[in-house]
Amino acid sequence: MAGDRVPSIIPPMTASRVRALALLLILAGLALRLALTFPVHKYVADADSLLTGMRAFQVMRGETPVFFSGVRIGSIEPHAAAAVFFLFGASRTTLALVPILFAAALLLVLYGLYRELFPPGVALTALLLFAVPSPAFLAWTYMPDGYPATLFLCALILWTAALLRRDPGRLHTVLFGIAVGLGWWQSFQTLGMTTAALMWLLWSRPELWRRPRLWAVGLAGFLLGAFPWIAYNVVLPLHSFRDNFAARPATEIGAVASNVHYFFTYSLPEVVTPVREAWTQSLADPAAEVYNGMRLPVLFLYAAAALVFLAVPAVRRRAGVSTWLLFVLVIAAYAGLNIFSEAGQIRGISVRYVLPVYLVVPGMLAVLLSLVAERSRGLAVALAAVVLLFNVTAYHWPGRSTREVWQEEARHDDRLVGWLEGHGVTAVFGGYWTAYPINFLSHERILALPCDSDQYDYRGRRPPGRLYRWALVSVRPEELEKWAARAGVAGSLHLAAPGRAVFVLDRGPADAGAQERMLERLEETCEIPD
Repeated sequence: MAGDRVPSIIPPMTASRVRALALLLILAGLALRLALTFPVHKYVADADSLLTGMRAFQVMRGETPVFFSGVRIGSIEPHAAAAVFFLFGASRTTLALVPILFAAALLLVLYGLYRELFPPGVALTALLLFAVPSPAFLAWTYMPDGYPATLFLCALILWTAALLRRDPGRLHTVLFGIAVGLGWWQSFQTLGMTTAALMWLLWSRPELWRRPRLWAVGLAGFLLGAFPWIAYNVVLPLHSFRDNFAARPATEIGAVASNVHYFFTYSLPEVVTPVREAWTQSLADPAAEVYNGMRLPVLFLYAAAALVFLAVPAVRRRAGVSTWLLFVLVIAAYAGLNIFSEAGQIRGISVRYVLPVYLVVPGMLAVLLSLVAERSRGLAVALAAVVLLFNVTAYHWPGRSTREVWQEEARHDDRLVGWLEGHGVTAVFGGYWTAYPINFLSHERILALPCDSDQYDYRGRRPPGRLYRWALVSVRPEELEKWAARAGVAGSLHLAAPGRAVFVLDRGPADAGAQERMLERLEETCEIPD
C-alpha cells in the first residue's frame, strides 16, 4: 500500500498528529494491560508463571540458566525478572511487571511493522485493533510464562525483516540476524516467523541472493543472538532437539489429518473468539452474556474476513502484493508447524502454539476496514467497534467474579506461606500446582517439592545432609491424612487458610538417609493432582 490518502476508519491527519495518536494508542494498550494485571492475583497457570521468578533467583545468584522450561523455552524472561527484582525486590507485584515490559516493547515494535507496511491511517487502525487484542492473546501474554518474550520476538523478527526489505544494509541485516537468533534461543515457535520473513525477503529482494557479505553479517547477528542456545547444545550435543517434543515431527499420517482438523476447527477459532483459553466459561454477568451472544457472529466475521483477504484480488491490491504475501506466509508457516509437528498433536489448552498468527490479524482487518471505509466510513467504524466490544467483554477486569476469586486465592497463598513460616515448617511436599509456587512466594526460605515435575531440581540442589521440618500441603484436606497413612508418617492436620490444608509431621527424620527414604515413600504414594 502506498500513499497517505488511503481511506481508513481514522481520518487523514498531519504527521505530528499521527505520531501523537500512535503514542496515545500505545499508552492506552499499556493502560489496559496494567488494569488487567493489577491488583496482583493468582494466575490460572500460576505455578508455571511463578517459575519465571524462581529462575530469576538463580540468575541473581550468578548462575547461568539457558532455559526457562525444559529445553523448549529460553530464559530471556527470567533474566528480565532478575533485573526487575534487583531494582524493586521480588514479589508477585514485581514479577507481574515483566510481561508489562514485554507488552510495551511489543506494542512499539508492532506499530513499527505496521508503519513499514501500511499508510498512516491503516497502520493506526491496526495498532488500535492490537491495543485491545483477542482475549486469548491477552490471557496468554499477561502471565510471565515465556509467551510475552516469545511473541515480542516474533514481532521483532517481522519488523527487522521489513526494515531490511526497505534498506538492505548492514545495520538492518545484523538487527534481523540478532532478532532471529534471540528467537531461536527463546523458542522454536519463532521459526514460523523466521521462515516466513526469509521467504518474503528473498521474494521481495531477489538481489539478496547475490550478496554473500550481507549473509555473513546476518549470520554473525544470528550467532550472537543464539549464543546461549548454541553453547548449551555444544556442551550437551543437540540436547534441545532430543528432549523437545516441539522439534519432533508428527508421528503418522493419521496424526497429520487429525492436526489439520484440530487446527482449523479449534486452534484458529480459539485465537480470535476463545471459549476455553480466555477462561470465558467462568464468567457469569451481563457482559459475559454479551460476549457469548456475539461469539458466533464475530467468528463468522473473522472467517469471512480471512476468506476475503486470501481470495479477493482487490484486497491484494489494496494491501500491496508484498504485504499480502507476508501475511499469507506467516499463516502458512504456523499452519505447517502445527499440522506436521508433534506439538500440533497436543489437545486441550493449546492455543498458545498458534498465537503468533494473531500478530498479522489486526493488519488484515485494518486493510479490509479500509476497503469498507471507501464506501462507508461509518460502517467500517461500526465493524471495528464490534470487534473491540467483543474483546473487552471477555477480559477479567477487576471487580468481575473470576478476578475477585483469583485475587482472594493469592491472599490465601500468602497466608499459607506465613502460617508455615510462623510454625517453623522449613520444607513441604505436595502437588505441583499447590506446593511448587511456595519456593517463589517464600523467597526459597521454604523448600517446596512437588509430587512430580520438579522442574528446577530443588530436591537435588538441597544442601547435603540438611534436615528439615516437613509438612504436606494440599487444597484437599480430606486427602492429606489418607496420603500420610499411605506413606506411613504421623502428624496433625491444620487449615492454614481457606482451601489451604497443612499436615505437619510430628517428628522429622533422624538423619539424611531417613529423610531420603521418607521422601521416596511420599513421592510413591502421592495421589494428589493439585
